[in-house]
Amino acid sequence: MALTIHKAITQVLRTQGNPLTAEEILSAIRAQKLYDFKAQNPLAIVTSTLRRHCNDLNFPSAREMKYFTRVNGGKWNLLDTPVRVKPALFRIQSTKGKTSTVVSVPGDEEEEDRDLTPGPTHYEIQWRLLDLGSQMGLRVWCPQNDRGRAWNNQLLGAVSGMLNKLPTQFDNATNKTIENIDVLWLDREAIIAGFEVEHTSTIYSGLLRPTPDV
Repeated sequence: MALTIHKAITQVLRTQGNPLTAEEILSAIRAQKLYDFKAQNPLAIVTSTLRRHCNDLNFPSAREMKYFTRVNGGKWNLLDTPVRVKPALFRIQSTKGKTSTVVSVPGDEEEEDRDLTPGPTHYEIQWRLLDLGSQMGLRVWCPQNDRGRAWNNQLLGAVSGMLNKLPTQFDNATNKTIENIDVLWLDREAIIAGFEVEHTSTIYSGLLRPTPDV
């Protein structure tokens, strides 16, 4: 019986008994034939699943159930016991200080473990969005963990206009969430657009819809 992707990752980490990189996890899943990858970029699926179910990461498409934790050296480990984190509520204050919006992040009940459909890879879309923003004269941002990733031999972190640090407009919890959005476009200090790259059919559950005042 085929496993879901997060169960396949869990089995690999439990069997190995020590932290592994996403690449090592993918290799073990393939060797043990635990999951049938149909996507062009299976590593993106493994990495995305690890991030969404990580106990110390909180971002728009993160899931309630946490199975994994990050350790030094870019490796991942299995939590002793899975934990459920209540859906986050993010209060976004406008730059004018007159309005605020509370945005909730949907939980795991809306998620299904489905592979990516054929087409552009996660990192291709991410790079193209970053490059588009750069060509429009905007400053751009992607998560620090993604900056070493590449599409067509072009590093995400090397896109012109990439910020080293985001403006601190919000509280610490909100800033941590914003820092993990796949792509941000900024005009000076203002975030004018944010993108979460999603391939699954449950796209809505992964989207944080910023208000026009952000």
